[in-house]
Amino acid sequence: MALSVVVIVGRETCDQLANTLANKVARLTIGSGRQNLDMGPINSAVQLDKILALVESGVSKGAYLLVDGRLNNCCQQPRYFLGGCLLDNVKTGMRI
Repeated sequence: MALSVVVIVGRETCDQLANTLANKVARLTIGSGRQNLDMGPINSAVQLDKILALVESGVSKGAYLLVDGRLNNCCQQPRYFLGGCLLDNVKTGMRI
């Protein structure tokens, strides 16, 4: 599941919204099979590498990685897993 969403909020709402989203993304259930999951594996090593490169590109250009899915325990499983990632301060022109 990949979502590109722009949410415009005032300064007083920004930190609260970011914290709420970060908590939800960090609690996503990730795995294989048909159990009660939010996300399954990525379909190939090529796709995983592409996603990882996009995350790295965003961070190197100044985006803040509020939730780093690369650190999720699901990444220890065989196949191609990545936890949810949440970036803030993404600017127009960034590949992410």
